[in-house]
Amino acid sequence: MTHPESPESTPIIVVGAGVIGLTVAFELARRRIPVLVLERDHVGAGAAGVAAGMLAVVGEAEHETAELADLLVTSQRAYPAFVRELQHASGRDVGFVTEGTLIVGLGRDGEQELRHSQRAQDRLGLRSSWLTGDEARALEPHLGPRISAALLAREDHQVDPRALLPALAAATEALGGRVLTGTRVTGFDTTAGRLTAVVGVHQGDDRPFAIRCEAAVLAAGAWCAVGLAWPAAPVLVRPVKGQVVRLRGPAILRRVVRDTQVYLVPRRNGELVVGATMEDVGFDAAPTAGAVTDLLWQARLLAPAVYDLEIVEVGVGFRPAARDHLPTIGPTDVPGLYVATGHFRHGILLAPTTAVLLADLLVDDRMSPLLDRFRPGRFEAASRTAPSVDSR
Repeated sequence: MTHPESPESTPIIVVGAGVIGLTVAFELARRRIPVLVLERDHVGAGAAGVAAGMLAVVGEAEHETAELADLLVTSQRAYPAFVRELQHASGRDVGFVTEGTLIVGLGRDGEQELRHSQRAQDRLGLRSSWLTGDEARALEPHLGPRISAALLAREDHQVDPRALLPALAAATEALGGRVLTGTRVTGFDTTAGRLTAVVGVHQGDDRPFAIRCEAAVLAAGAWCAVGLAWPAAPVLVRPVKGQVVRLRGPAILRRVVRDTQVYLVPRRNGELVVGATMEDVGFDAAPTAGAVTDLLWQARLLAPAVYDLEIVEVGVGFRPAARDHLPTIGPTDVPGLYVATGHFRHGILLAPTTAVLLADLLVDDRMSPLLDRFRPGRFEAASRTAPSVDSR
């Protein structure tokens, strides 16, 4: 996916070859819009390359607002068609598994948590099926004996991000787009207040580039607020560290199994992904013994057979999180400059709908009501409308 020279101009530039940036580029290429993706590292170098790939609407219901749930459900429903089109364009399988998810509870406290989760699902119009521990073990015989109940979320599926991202890059290029790696964006040029170019340097030799464009989408995940000279109000996003353990051995699960502490995601290739921590420690990329110990301990409670699996990798990624933990999608106050970041735990799931809504904006100047709650300027607008405090 690397090209030695950057072009002088292109209609649309996407900054970032993570799942959001590549899916936006793929959607634009599908619409026959010339698009160039600029990536400072390699395809999938950010959070998506570590992600487990759960498409979890029901399983995350108790954490979400109604507005975000609408966006999540819309994207979940779009996933089967998105996968078909992507696999056809790229000629690659992306590991889309539709066995559903088991959300399990251990003992009385775990059952109470499941009841709470099911009430949150009901409020959002989502559904799951209640199972006894024995019924859950009938579906997944390797579940531990302490599991006393479970919710079966039939529509919460999974995809393999490490297959998804290369497929997105390949499909984008097959449809006429370009993916240029080793290019670090440092800022944006404007004329009369409007975006005119994306500027940066080629990694390795620091050769500068300036690529003229009609529009640009900043989709650099947690790095959207790092090392960029902004012509607009900067994006308020921070990294949230997540550690993930990858195991390998005989298949012990058919579907995703999770509780409030840990998730287990089986892959077709025999890998089992165990995750993930949530750490507000900045860009600290060091894996830690404590995190691995905690994850494996919790995983063994759900499926004791993990004890005998081989550890093949401990990965660290950085989820992009806005102050309110909601995505930031849409136009900035600089005409021609758009943002798509802050997807936090839902980047893989929200990628198809984010891409379609942004493409509608870029190509047809059509703003969906679904994006109203996620506009880039919402924090500045809130501060302007907040009541003043009389300190007398």
